[in-house]
Amino acid sequence: TFYPFQPPPKDSLTSEDEQISDVVWQRKFLTDNSMGSSHYLSILDYHNAFMSEETTPEALVENIKLKIEESEKQDPPLRCFTQLNWQLARQAAAESTIRYKNNTPLSVLDGIPIGIK
Repeated sequence: TFYPFQPPPKDSLTSEDEQISDVVWQRKFLTDNSMGSSHYLSILDYHNAFMSEETTPEALVENIKLKIEESEKQDPPLRCFTQLNWQLARQAAAESTIRYKNNTPLSVLDGIPIGIK
């Protein structure tokens, strides 16, 4: 099941909370503190791709869905998730895509699907 993160209301934030919830601060923090990988894209890579419209959260969800389906066809199947809600994931991705098009992402994690084990 997918539960989208909702940031706290702006009027309840302290100055430190405001800094941490600021997307510009988040980008700088990730840039300064991330270790690059030649195999996987980082959260910052995806965020930048969404901002530049190189890809969208909707496209990412569909790509992940295909990868999970491929993993289930292996012998033996990977079975990496016990529950998936693609309808809710697609809805959240569509809403995130609109926010990116309006240049108003909730955070650098907006549009990033997260699996919890």
